Amino acid sequence: MFDGKNAETVLRFENSFDEGKLRDIIFTYDWLCDDENEKSSIIKTYLQEYDMFKETPDNIIYGGEYFFIEYYAHSDKRKTSFIIYFGDEPDKFDNIYCITYSWDDLKESGYIVYDNNQDGDAVYEILYDAEGEQKANISYEYFDNIPFNFITEYEHSSDDLIFDILNRNQKFWFYKNQTVFDETGKATGMNDDIQSSYNRSDYRRFNEFLYDEKDRLKEIREHFSEEEKIHMPDYIDLDYEVDFAGQISFDYYDNDKLKAVDYRFFYYNHGTTDSSGLIRYDEQGRMIYRSYYITHGRHYCIYLYEGESKRPRVCFEFCIMAHSVEDNYVYGNETYVNIFQDK
Repeated sequence: MFDGKNAETVLRFENSFDEGKLRDIIFTYDWLCDDENEKSSIIKTYLQEYDMFKETPDNIIYGGEYFFIEYYAHSDKRKTSFIIYFGDEPDKFDNIYCITYSWDDLKESGYIVYDNNQDGDAVYEILYDAEGEQKANISYEYFDNIPFNFITEYEHSSDDLIFDILNRNQKFWFYKNQTVFDETGKATGMNDDIQSSYNRSDYRRFNEFLYDEKDRLKEIREHFSEEEKIHMPDYIDLDYEVDFAGQISFDYYDNDKLKAVDYRFFYYNHGTTDSSGLIRYDEQGRMIYRSYYITHGRHYCIYLYEGESKRPRVCFEFCIMAHSVEDNYVYGNETYVNIFQDK
């Protein structure tokens, strides 16, 4: 059926805002509760209320210095709980997020057919919906000293979930046909709106690629167009406020694998949603943690892998904004979970 290539089923959970299910998801922070014993009590009570408490979790998943997760499963009740400890600062797990969902709440979004190169990197992905209709296809190419893939082909229908499912181990989508190469084949820039690149915006800016002393990509600077400068409102002084329309900086481990990405885009021409954020990677260069600004607070994303695979097996995204507040926690936070299972 799949011509000998790999295939994954895509399962998705979205939290319900029904009154009876709002407390399936709770969130606590230091500014709500800074007592560690009280936090432990909140978690224990939460698990007991869902009949998921065990003295020892079924598994503990470590995300380096940025998060760890306690995992609880109950096959008879067909339920799963995740207790996620995380923070933007290394080894500072001052946020605790709890989610419990029924396996019956997982909805099949479709499936992906894909193939990898000898390094385990995807060379193409084709997305089908649950009825077997093709929704998108995308192809990738890789270059030395660039810590991300280049998209060489991309076709899709109007499906809002594509960005969450395809190229899911990358935040930014870089298109080869918009990239500028010098005579040696080295990428020196890109004509694109990188912040909104997955939406294929019609607006283009020049993005300058800068390299460090080891010839690794160090920074991308998105420059204002001359037209933008001319039509910028009088109340914005570019010389005072900002040097570039956007900046993306890259940091590396000693093994030259990507360690961190920090980005910032100017609010006026990019909007405030996802205008700044940070991304953290494990020592294999796999994206494991992302945090980004939105107008009403912040979103957090966590990516879990199986073995040495470069394809996330589970992707969480949740919002700091809650439906309601108790004395020491909030609940009903907007949440998405994508789970990818081999077919």
